[in-house]
Order: sequence, then structure tokens, then C-alpha cells
Amino acid sequence: MILNDILYAKANFTEFSLRTHEEQLEDDYMAEHVEEAFELLCPKCNENLTKQEYQNNKLSQTQDGRKVKCLGIRYRSRSMTGDQIVIYSMEHKRCSLK
Repeated sequence: MILNDILYAKANFTEFSLRTHEEQLEDDYMAEHVEEAFELLCPKCNENLTKQEYQNNKLSQTQDGRKVKCLGIRYRSRSMTGDQIVIYSMEHKRCSLK
């Protein structure tokens, strides 16, 4: 696999709020520029997704409730972190490891 072909999702966070589980305490708690990039992986086979697959229309958005095999949990379940939701947000349309 060519390294330049791997798909990444870039996240850009600039404002953070302060809250508890039940209430918002401050809207503008911190304004910090944070950039992160996440390699996209198929939730079925855990392989990198590529630019060529994307351009050839071989990828689709991951359906809510899809089992993410390597994690043993369902996509967008409460136990998924924000990073994991981004990383597994697309899948092979016809993955060999359904």
C-alpha cells in the first residue's frame, strides 16, 4: 500500500466548553487551536481505506449499529470514543470480511 494513498480525517477544534454530565457551566471555557488527523479504517476488516477506493466509489458511510469487529462494539455506541467514531466512519462497500 502506498503511504500517500491512505485516507485521513482531519479534525480542527478551536473552542471548548466546560460542563458536567448534567449541565453546561461555561460556553467559552477555552479557545485553543488543536488539529488532529486520524487514519480511516474499515470497521469490518480493520484495513486502511485508500484514496483510490474512495475515487472508485468503493467506500460508504458506516451505518449506526454496525459491529466494529476489532473493538467488539457497535458503531456509535456509548462506549465508542470520539476518535473511534471518526476512524471507523467509512467502510468498504463489499468488504471481504463482512
